[in-house]
Amino acid sequence: MSIDREPGQGFVLIAGGIGITPLRSMILTMKDRDDPRPVFLFYAASTIDGVLYRQELETLQRQMNLKLVLVLSKPASDWAGERGHIDTALLKRYLPTQFMRFQYFVCGPGRMLDAMEEDLTALGLPRSRVHSERFDVV
Repeated sequence: MSIDREPGQGFVLIAGGIGITPLRSMILTMKDRDDPRPVFLFYAASTIDGVLYRQELETLQRQMNLKLVLVLSKPASDWAGERGHIDTALLKRYLPTQFMRFQYFVCGPGRMLDAMEEDLTALGLPRSRVHSERFDVV
């Protein structure tokens, strides 16, 4: 998976758990290159403590054209952000009108990738714009 192989007017990155690792690398590359294209990062974790690189991602959000959306499945009672799982309804709330022109990169557990591939297709995205990498424990 590489943003250099898939040209787009912007990028939607969807991570689950440790799947943030390659997507973080993409974001850091864009930052180093002063790439002005928009990036939407949807990052699912069980709890806020499970969000890897949280402070770094929040800092990057202030430094570049990055929108970070954290989605917690088991949040603390005082969590004011998104709850549950990433799905089409959540994506629609955040994606801009030109979302069909973006490239989509999804990385995480197999069940999440299966759901995201189905949901993104349901949004009308061509399969050629959806790129995934699975992190399953054997």
